[in-house]
Amino acid sequence: MQRGAAHFPWLDDPGAFVRTVAAFLDPDVHSVQAGGIRLAYRVWGDPSAPPVVLVHGRSGDSSTWTRIAEELAAEHRVYALDFRGHGLSDWTGRYSFELFRDDLHAFLEARNLSGATVIGHSLGGAAAYLLAERQPGLIGRLVIEEAPPPSRSTRPAATWNARKGSSASTGPWCPPPTPSSTNPIRPAVNAWARSPLPP
Repeated sequence: MQRGAAHFPWLDDPGAFVRTVAAFLDPDVHSVQAGGIRLAYRVWGDPSAPPVVLVHGRSGDSSTWTRIAEELAAEHRVYALDFRGHGLSDWTGRYSFELFRDDLHAFLEARNLSGATVIGHSLGGAAAYLLAERQPGLIGRLVIEEAPPPSRSTRPAATWNARKGSSASTGPWCPPPTPSSTNPIRPAVNAWARSPLPP
């Protein structure tokens, strides 16, 4: 049978079918089309409260934030996102810090969350600071936990091959510097880049 010819999604891409059905059956999971893919997310708190967006690390998903989200929901509307290739979002087969940054950007725009506080752990922190560097006005406050520091080089972005689980290059990539007058994050990145390396 030719792939995609039938109306049997469970045969064409069983993983995508299972994720879609699981998201549909779980009342706590919502999804949004953002940047051409389906991103799953969870929500807690009063819709009129100030928004907080939680972004997970490399081996996590939105459910890893449940306990923290429940605490924050007392005073905030809390969104926890599943990046592509994680949890119940689409698994595209191509992943990089820049693509995760783009997922976060598309999610914030799709949910009209400009100015939200973003809390990122590890990979989520890297995606968040890359987005804050590119679009400083989009994120109101940024909290980063255990994220890798920006790379000091201008090597190409790290891209992972989902089948091989390997990296074409290592570490995050920062775009070429922009003038500090237009980018409030750049002075901190430059100061870090000039700091001496530990022995």
